[in-house]
Amino acid sequence: MNLEQRYLNKINNDINENLFDLLLTHIQESHQKIKEKKEDFIKLLEDAIEILKTKVNHYNKPQYYRYILLLCNKILKYDTKRNDLKDLKKEIIEDFKHSEEHNEDDIIPLNYQINEIRITYDVSYLNYLIKNTFMRLKMWDNALYGLLAARLVEPDNLDLDEYYTEIKKNIQSKDIKEKNFGEPKDKLLILDSNVVISHIANNVEGFIFGSETNFNLEKLGNNNKFGITPSVFKEVEKHIEFILESRKNQIKKYKNFNYNKIKEKLYDRLEKFKRKYTVEVNCDEGLIEEVKLFYMDYMDELEQILVSKLNHKSISHKLRKLAQREGLLPEEGDMRLLAETISLSKDQDVGLLSEDKDFTHFVGPIKERFDVEVY
Repeated sequence: MNLEQRYLNKINNDINENLFDLLLTHIQESHQKIKEKKEDFIKLLEDAIEILKTKVNHYNKPQYYRYILLLCNKILKYDTKRNDLKDLKKEIIEDFKHSEEHNEDDIIPLNYQINEIRITYDVSYLNYLIKNTFMRLKMWDNALYGLLAARLVEPDNLDLDEYYTEIKKNIQSKDIKEKNFGEPKDKLLILDSNVVISHIANNVEGFIFGSETNFNLEKLGNNNKFGITPSVFKEVEKHIEFILESRKNQIKKYKNFNYNKIKEKLYDRLEKFKRKYTVEVNCDEGLIEEVKLFYMDYMDELEQILVSKLNHKSISHKLRKLAQREGLLPEEGDMRLLAETISLSKDQDVGLLSEDKDFTHFVGPIKERFDVEVY
């Protein structure tokens, strides 16, 4: 029996004995051990995946999902065309993040890859994608975004330093001229989701969910009206659902707080905001693409903004924040909101009210390109 077959026997023993942690350790050296019997090696890993899928339950799900994802990634390094494995990875990530989003592209969306790292804390496949897919195809936005995530887990990886130098050579960023419009007057001010959430979730029945906004809507009267688009309300509803679920146990620990009353109060405030501030808008998808192209001119600035947003947070929180995006560009909801505001500005005097740096850092360029004022 040659050394290659002996190695396969070792892998087979790990699988038969359900020693999956040991299996993951042993397959790390596969590129040195497997020369001729790649198909046999892949078949063993496929068998391991099938065994793991039958054993997944509510209690071992995070651990077993990690095993499956790492095994999938190992096979994909030998055969990049395995769309069945890519689909399996997507299903696992969907279940992990409880999302309705799905993308049928052959390349797994990058935010899926970040969510995968949130489970595995293994960036070997992401490192492979950065070099062999994103950089090779000149997808510099994705390459830089993926690199920022990989560095969180492997800050001592010198290869990433080389990738970063090459990526930055191929990214250009326009200069930004600062601009300030003073206090808004006689405008329809469109509120972003963070402003709305900070008002709705501020001190609910004595319970504090988050920080207050710097905007006092009453003081901003000044003959202004306020508007909230349906897409923003969707984001707000998702956030309310999330904070209620994530803080549910904490609220119930204290006798002074009544979870059902807090929940009722939150949704009551939401309905009042809807009745008072809803504005209808039809936004052309082509305009959203125009907004994306606008931000593509400021990749250096977007990198600095994203890094600043990640400062002083835990790795898990940083990865979660990164997973909310598809790249360095602002979150999809933010770009849609800007496009909606642009659409509304064609018929009336409109401004955008926000504390998000993805808007406030680009006050001058947004005014110059789209004739919309950000406050």
